[in-house]
Amino acid sequence: MKHLGLLSILLGWIGFAILLYKGRGNSSISLSKHAVLTKASYFFFIIIFAITIPLFYLFTIKWLAPTLNLPKLFIDLISIGLIFQILYVLIPDLKGICGILHKFFAYSFAFLLIPLNIIIFTSNSLSPIGRFVSFASTLFMVFGLFFLLWKKGKLGYYLFFQIAYVLCFHASILIATYF
Repeated sequence: MKHLGLLSILLGWIGFAILLYKGRGNSSISLSKHAVLTKASYFFFIIIFAITIPLFYLFTIKWLAPTLNLPKLFIDLISIGLIFQILYVLIPDLKGICGILHKFFAYSFAFLLIPLNIIIFTSNSLSPIGRFVSFASTLFMVFGLFFLLWKKGKLGYYLFFQIAYVLCFHASILIATYF
């Protein structure tokens, strides 16, 4: 179970790299916007998450939470977050109501990563390096969201911000798992 987290994270990032490479990534738009450029890329986007979400959820509830003695709140928040993730994957980031719903679920998921990271940080079972990485990544995520809100989401490098934000959460998870 321990390695399902690493496997799901690696598969996700390999999939995103392929998606961005095929779409010749524009750094001012999100991964979701890259996904809807073609039907094939959107289908690939769905496949990435259809594989990685169940793997990550199993890892979280069967290994991470019990090993780090994380509270039930962590399981509840990760469950809600992954439901949001499923919804934003299935609802494409297009104009109109689909775009509004997609953004609602995507940003709700993103906001949930902060309390999840804080819960990891407060675990008594976390190593000192795990605590440092979790703390530093939480700070980056909080300041990054404030910066994004201040800029009203209009960044010429939105994609890089999105990647760094998710990498912070993944770094916390992987360091907590392996160190």
